Amino acid sequence: MRVLLLLLVSVLLCPPAFAAAGPALPEVRLEPGDKLLQVAIRPASGTHLAEDLPLIVRLEDGYFDFQIAVQAVPAHGPARVLVPLFRDKRVVAWTLKVEGAACADDGTTCVPFHVEQVIERGVQPLRSRHAAQPGRLTRPPPAAPVGRVHREAQTEGPRPVLYDFFATWCPPCDRLREEFLEHPDWAEVVAAYQVVSLDADDPASFATKDRFRVGGYPTLILTSAEGLILERITGFPGAEEVARRLAVATTEDAAEGCPRALGAMRRAAARA
Repeated sequence: MRVLLLLLVSVLLCPPAFAAAGPALPEVRLEPGDKLLQVAIRPASGTHLAEDLPLIVRLEDGYFDFQIAVQAVPAHGPARVLVPLFRDKRVVAWTLKVEGAACADDGTTCVPFHVEQVIERGVQPLRSRHAAQPGRLTRPPPAAPVGRVHREAQTEGPRPVLYDFFATWCPPCDRLREEFLEHPDWAEVVAAYQVVSLDADDPASFATKDRFRVGGYPTLILTSAEGLILERITGFPGAEEVARRLAVATTEDAAEGCPRALGAMRRAAARA
C-alpha cells in the first residue's frame, strides 16, 4: 500500500512523458463503384483536416498502385477522393493507405494520422469504415520552414531545457512561435530556458520525439538541466497560460519534489 501511495505521489509531481493529448482522429469510409472507389475522410466532431498538409490516398492491389495527393483539403467537413478500382479476378486483396493530419477547431492542437487496411476479396467488403491511427506511414523529407528560428541548447549555465516540437503544417505551432517563443513581450521569460525547436518531420528529430512520445503538435517538454521532465504542454492554450505552467514547473518545490518522490518510491519498492 505504501508503494502504491508513493507511486501516485511521484506521478502527480512528475508529469508522465506518455500523456495522451490531441484532437480526435478521423474515420475513413469506402464506397465502391464499378470502376472507382470513393474514399471519404470524415473528421471527428470538433476537428477539421489540416489544410497545409496534403491528404495522401493510395490503393494497391498487387498489380497496380494508385496514389493521389489532395492539395486543396476542405476547410470543414469530409474530404472525398476517387481512385481507380481494378476488379480483375486475379486481385485477391486491396491495400488502402491514407495519410493526413487533423486539427482541433479551437486552434490549439494538430496531430498526424494514418490508415493502413488490407481488404481481402471475398472476406472483407470494400464498402466499410476504418478508424484512423495517430502518426505517419511515411516520413518525407521536410520542407524548409519559412521564417523558423531554430534555437540550439545553450551551454553557459544550468538552465532548464524547453523542447519545442512543431510541424510546418500546424497553425497552432505558428501561434506558439509568434505569440510566445518569439514575441518580444515574452523574451525575458523565454530567455530563462534553453529552447530547442525540433521540426517533427525532420528525421533528425525522430529519436528525441520518440523518446518523449510526442504525437500532437505543438508540444512543449520542459526538463531540468539534468534531464528530469518537469512539464508537458500539448497544444497552445495561450501565451499567459504557457508562461504560468512553465513558472510553476520550475519552482524550487516542483524541481526538487520529483527526485525526492522517485527516490522514496525506489527505496520502498526495494524493501517490499
